[in-house]
Amino acid sequence: MSFIDLDKIHGKHLYRTSTNIIAPATVSPLPDTYDDISQLTLTQALGQAIYIIEQSSQQIVVNATTLSPLVIDQAYIQAQASDLYTGTGAIESIEKLAQYPAELGGRKQPIWQVNFNDSFNPSLYFSATTGQFIKARSDLWRWFDIMWMLHIMDYQERSDVNNKLLTLASSLAFLALCSGIWLLFYSFSSVPKPQAGSLMWLRTAHKWVAGLIGIQLILWVVSGLVFNWFTSEQINPRHQLLPQVTQPFKARDIDITQLLSTQSAIYHIAITATPNASQVIINQQYQQPLSVDTQALTPLSQAQAINVADRVYFSLHDITSTQLIRESHALTETRKFKRAVWQINYADVAQHSLYLDAYTGQALTLKNDDWRLKDWFWMLHIMDYQTRSDFNNPLLITIASIASFSALSGFLMLFYVFSTKDFRFKRQPKSHQIGIYSATQLIETITVQSDKPLLAALAEQDVQLPSGCGGGGTCCQCMIKTSNLITPLNTQEQSSLSVSEMNQGYRLACQIQACENLNIELPQSSLTQQQITARVISNAFLTPFIKELVIELPANSSFSFDAGQFVNIQVPAYQQSFSQLSIPAQYRGYWQQQRLLSARVSAEQPLMRSYSIATSAHNQGHIQRLTFIVKLALPQAGYGLGLASSYLFGLAAGSPLTLSGPLGDFVERQHNLREMVLIGGGSGMAPLRSHIDTALAQHPLRQVSLWFGARHQDDIFYQDHFEQLARKHRNFAWHVSLSQPQGNDWAGKQGHIQTHLFNDYLNQHPRLHLCDFFLCGPPAMMRDITRLLRAKGILETQIRCDDFGAPQ
Repeated sequence: MSFIDLDKIHGKHLYRTSTNIIAPATVSPLPDTYDDISQLTLTQALGQAIYIIEQSSQQIVVNATTLSPLVIDQAYIQAQASDLYTGTGAIESIEKLAQYPAELGGRKQPIWQVNFNDSFNPSLYFSATTGQFIKARSDLWRWFDIMWMLHIMDYQERSDVNNKLLTLASSLAFLALCSGIWLLFYSFSSVPKPQAGSLMWLRTAHKWVAGLIGIQLILWVVSGLVFNWFTSEQINPRHQLLPQVTQPFKARDIDITQLLSTQSAIYHIAITATPNASQVIINQQYQQPLSVDTQALTPLSQAQAINVADRVYFSLHDITSTQLIRESHALTETRKFKRAVWQINYADVAQHSLYLDAYTGQALTLKNDDWRLKDWFWMLHIMDYQTRSDFNNPLLITIASIASFSALSGFLMLFYVFSTKDFRFKRQPKSHQIGIYSATQLIETITVQSDKPLLAALAEQDVQLPSGCGGGGTCCQCMIKTSNLITPLNTQEQSSLSVSEMNQGYRLACQIQACENLNIELPQSSLTQQQITARVISNAFLTPFIKELVIELPANSSFSFDAGQFVNIQVPAYQQSFSQLSIPAQYRGYWQQQRLLSARVSAEQPLMRSYSIATSAHNQGHIQRLTFIVKLALPQAGYGLGLASSYLFGLAAGSPLTLSGPLGDFVERQHNLREMVLIGGGSGMAPLRSHIDTALAQHPLRQVSLWFGARHQDDIFYQDHFEQLARKHRNFAWHVSLSQPQGNDWAGKQGHIQTHLFNDYLNQHPRLHLCDFFLCGPPAMMRDITRLLRAKGILETQIRCDDFGAPQ
């Protein structure tokens, strides 16, 4: 992996970069009809200047001279590939793929693939939207990827450096190296001379080589263990940064003619909307950006940088120091950036440092001591003690060559040491016995297969566990308790389960396999849940992508539940088109923007998803209707349209709906009069509304407050309901904050709701120990709020969380 230049691995020798100067006479100004532009690029393709215009989620490509749209078809891609390819081979095939291939990451977006009949089977990839070149791949990269797979021992995704197999192998390698080095010095003492034919020369060479590089081998293994121990969230805490709102610009704000006339030798211009001001980058290497009126941007002042830092990173700790670093590449932590940055240092335990683009205020990265430790070991691992980035340095190549000889000679001598009987193993059974307990009482014993997750294996035996995230391990609803499972917790379990839950033996059924006989303890609710077939009464829009689904229970139903619980809704195999869905006129623009008006969605197999009940639990025994809040899971990275939410969105009045439950522990631990503080966003409103309505009905004088976060005005719902409650109960208050308000008609709170929760309320609250906190919303928001609550001394027993999980 270190012998071949990484630039060749990445295929940079397979294509050329155009540096032809753009003639001002060939460029026409953009018409004023283009506004809300997030990025505008003026570049060249096939000898002509073109504009690439990014607005919201769409990209438009037009000829910069005639301003007519370009057609990105096979002929255009063929011409592009022929123009950029530097090899001698001819084009072998051109194909438009439905999504990125595995060698590009597998994103669910179309892409053009052009294959050449040349050495190492090169392929060039082009954007299906803009026709621009994206990546080059060849057999050199594919072989390197196989080596990387073997190196990190992740044989599926080829990206998980925290997998259990690598941890085990690294630990064993560390023990083997330490014991081997000790034995090495022992072997240099006087020992009986081996007999002829016993590979004496190889044994001697192996000893001396191992002695010379033994320390570096230990450093390699130890650094690998460090990489394996740290999770990605620990060494890359960017998830703690809050989203930044950019400032789109309009075509009339830009004088392309002036840019071309005032700057020389331009072959590429990129204008990008940023949090501070739109910036102009010329030829992709201009160190100091320009504003859209061609004036050089000046770095932010210290006060401006601190103001941006307060908006993008919410920390309870003080800023200890700030520094404007004009040559950021000279600093270890910012070596990947090419221009000036602001460094903001915080007085927390992990010594966080926030780095901002000095000109635009864009948050570039967040570093801490975990990252610094990992980076130090990375330096030892690749043996580049200066830049910490050269994977092809001569020292690494030399030591790797010597280590390869040592490993191969040692492996060869293994067959001299061992006999074939030492490698005989017993075959593992294919099925296992699962004892299902409620508390200490054995309910039943079932037999399951070991080749699938325990969640699916139990479902095959009619033991249904809830799963709101579809087996992704993020909702924690399929949590079980076991005491005799030896398989270690994987990365997802370590991220989702609390330390207390892990210490008590809780595991996620969707993340483990029954590779041995097990005893598992299930909650009583999972063993006694009811299955009911109800009828849809109404299915109405609340926001552009949220509906209120109301169902009627059978007349003989005795269904009861606690506020905050959920049910499992069964979704059959189906096919449907949104073209038949009646969408209110005020919301059609949102659907058109997402290109969903004629979208089709289908589920080939029946599935089950969990939905929280939004109905009050006050009238137990007399509940005839249940209300659910269904948020359409929109396409995003790695996911298409949500199968369950799409099905529920299309249900009409009178449709049958099968559900089972109730389930879940997002309930009050004990019924009391302690103050309730409820925080949520989106469809997380469902269990929160149930809690609010139930609490005020049972204890009208109980102090209750709701803190709800949304993006736009159209995302607010149940406003009339909560305003009526606030008029009726002086002890109830609700607060809404918009992160991206539209227009100038919003006079309420802005920004993230947790900022107002702490600044306006909790920081002045005198009795936080008498409050209970209920959180239901996006995982990132809940992690942030939970972290801040614990920093204020809130006990874990005071916090209840209900995770959204993955898209449904």
